[in-house]
Amino acid sequence: MVALASLMFKALDYGGGVDIWDISKIQHIRFIKLFHKIEIVARIAMFFTKTSILLLYRRLFIVDPSLRGGIWCAIWAGFWYNLLYALALGLTIATECVGKPAEVVERGACLNQYYVLICASVINIISDLMILVIPIAAIWGLHMARAKKIRLSFLFAFGSL
Repeated sequence: MVALASLMFKALDYGGGVDIWDISKIQHIRFIKLFHKIEIVARIAMFFTKTSILLLYRRLFIVDPSLRGGIWCAIWAGFWYNLLYALALGLTIATECVGKPAEVVERGACLNQYYVLICASVINIISDLMILVIPIAAIWGLHMARAKKIRLSFLFAFGSL
């Protein structure tokens, strides 16, 4: 998180938070190159945040690790999904200019950033929904009154707001 915050402050030097027509072309190119680094660091931070949540679920909901039920599978599927997504996005951003002409590389935008961000956002939303559904599914597998299950489900669902 410290690395992400420092990169965000550095982005202010290159025109971050300023309208694009108010900065020079050189500042814009530097900002685009720095934005690639911000994307990679942010994705790594999100991966570790989601991993910590999934490991918390593992600790809360998996009493006996030798019993590998649906919740256990969902937790590890969420972990691998996030790991593969972090690696794929990081490698895509890090190697996007490999093999491109020098004039394209100098501009710093070898891929359409709009499509990269849309795809990353869709995958991230799916990951978030997976993480939100796991505790609710675990609650409905507990042996308790239906009214308690409904209240606990609302409690966890409230976290999605």
